[in-house]
Amino acid sequence: MRSALGVLALLLLWTPAAHGAPEDTSAPVIKHEPVQSSAPARAVTIAATISDPSGVAFPLLYFRVVGTTSWSRATMVAEGETFRAVIPAFSATKNGVEYYIEAFDKKGNGPTYHGTRMRPHRIAIKKGKAPVATSTPWYKRWWIWAIGGAVVAGSVTAIAIAASSGDSGNNPPSGATLVISAPPPAPTLPGL
Repeated sequence: MRSALGVLALLLLWTPAAHGAPEDTSAPVIKHEPVQSSAPARAVTIAATISDPSGVAFPLLYFRVVGTTSWSRATMVAEGETFRAVIPAFSATKNGVEYYIEAFDKKGNGPTYHGTRMRPHRIAIKKGKAPVATSTPWYKRWWIWAIGGAVVAGSVTAIAIAASSGDSGNNPPSGATLVISAPPPAPTLPGL
C-alpha cells in the first residue's frame, strides 16, 4: 500500500516543466493573409497556418454576408500546418463577406483569433455578372450515346444471328419473284 501511494505521489509531482520540458500554456498562433476580393457567386477558400506545440484543435472559420447579424461557421481542415475552409458561393453577394478565424490548442488554450466578431476581415465582391450555369445539350450527354451504342450493337447482333441461323420457315422460298408495280410516268408536255 505504501509503495502504491509513493508511485502515485511521484506521478502527481512529475510535470513536463519539472523535467525540463516547458508546459504549453499559450494559445495557437494563426498566420493568415486576408482575402481582399472575389468574384460574385464564387466559393472563396480561406487558408491559414495555425501552429501550437501541443497541436491545434477545433480551428473554425466564421463568416457572414455584410449587413447581416448571424454568423455561419465551417470547420477548417488540416493539410499539415495549413488549415482551409470554404465560404460557399451563395454568401458571395454584392454586399461582400466578413469572416474571422478562431482556434484552440489540444490542451484547451485559447481561443486565438485572426480577425474578430467586432473587427472581421472583409471581402469585397467585384462588380460583374455571376457565372451562368450552362446546360449540356441532350445529344452531348454521355448516357445518350451509351444507350444509342447499346441499341445499335444489339440490333447488329440480332441481324447477324438471324442471318446465320439458316431457313427458319419465315423466309420466302427460293426462286420466288417479287413484283413491284407502279403507274406509268405522266407524259411531259413540250414547252412546260
